[in-house]
Amino acid sequence: MRSRLPEPYLRAFDVEDGTICCRICLDSLNASDLSSGLAIKLGCRCSASGFDVMHRSCAAQWFGSIHQSSKCEVCSSEAVGLPTDVKDKIRSGTSSTTSLHPGPEAAPIATILDQLSSFPSVPAFLGNYSAFCLLPATITCITLTLFYMKVIEVDNGTGIGLTIGISALTILHWFLFPRK
Repeated sequence: MRSRLPEPYLRAFDVEDGTICCRICLDSLNASDLSSGLAIKLGCRCSASGFDVMHRSCAAQWFGSIHQSSKCEVCSSEAVGLPTDVKDKIRSGTSSTTSLHPGPEAAPIATILDQLSSFPSVPAFLGNYSAFCLLPATITCITLTLFYMKVIEVDNGTGIGLTIGISALTILHWFLFPRK
């Protein structure tokens, strides 16, 4: 059964019965959890909505071992309310192998994103811009090839050659006139 918390803590979790839960494990919290130290407030920008309340153990596991940062993953501001042992664990760079849920240990999302962003086959100057241009450019090349072959009725080699030429000019344009 969930317990009621004072009004300032209910803004983000304002459901019909006015209950609140930990944002990590989604178990219920009550006012005595905050006063006893079993639950903490992060003290980040999520405080305005009440979304910064969580179990102390969940915060230690999430920030100390999984997220490995003292910045809130929701609002990106510093979580000043983290316990000192968690802050020390983050500073030292050590992480526990235990997890909130039993099962195989997953790599932190930030690590995966860092590995993908440093992937050697994607030039750094293209950045995220290439991700938004790659699919439309591919669709355009296929459409152009089909247009040349079906509407203009050129042979396959000529159609593909024209498409490659136009694609090369587009890439050359990206190099000569980069987006600011």
